[in-house]
Amino acid sequence: AQAQRLAERLHFSSEGTSDEAAESQRQAWLRDSRERTGVSDLQADSVIETTVAYPGRTCLQEVPRTALVGVLAESGEAKTTPVLLRRTGYGFLDEHVLEQVATSDRFRSLFAEADELVALQIAVTVDYDPDDCTDPRQSLDQGNSSSSSSASARSGESTNSDTEEDQSEDTDPVEVEAGPVETEDPTQD
Repeated sequence: AQAQRLAERLHFSSEGTSDEAAESQRQAWLRDSRERTGVSDLQADSVIETTVAYPGRTCLQEVPRTALVGVLAESGEAKTTPVLLRRTGYGFLDEHVLEQVATSDRFRSLFAEADELVALQIAVTVDYDPDDCTDPRQSLDQGNSSSSSSASARSGESTNSDTEEDQSEDTDPVEVEAGPVETEDPTQD
C-alpha cells in the first residue's frame, strides 16, 4: 500500500504545465481578482522569479516544470491565498510551492514592497537535481536510501514495489532565498 501511494505521488502529469494553460489560468485569476476587489484595472504584468529547494531525495519521472503562482498583495501582506496558475507536474510539489509562497519570509518581503493593491506573479523553480537523487525502486526493494542516478526512474518506468520504503534519510531542509526552512519529505506519509 505504501509503495502504491509513493508511486502515485511521484507520477508526472503534464496537465496544467503548459504556457497556454498558465495564460488561461492567469486570465481567469485576474478576472476573478478584479471582480472581488472592484479594481477594474488590476494588472499582473511582471513576473518575479525565484527558486525553492526540492524537499526530498527521491528521483522523479521528469524534471518539475516551473510553477507560476498568483497572489494579491497590499500594505505589506498577502490579501489572498496564493493561486497556482501553472503546475510543476507533481501534486506534492505544487502543494510545497504554494505553502512556501504563503508562509516563507522570502515571499513576505515581496509583499512588503506593495504599497497599493497589486497582483503578483511568482515563477517558482524547484531546485531538483536528477543526478543526485534516490531511485524509489531501490529504496523500496532494498529498504535503504543510498543515492542513485537512475535514468530509468526519470524516464517514466513504473516505481511500484511491494516492500516498504525506509524513511530514515529522506528529509532534507528546504531552502529559499531568505534561508533554510525545515519541511518533511512530501514523498512520504
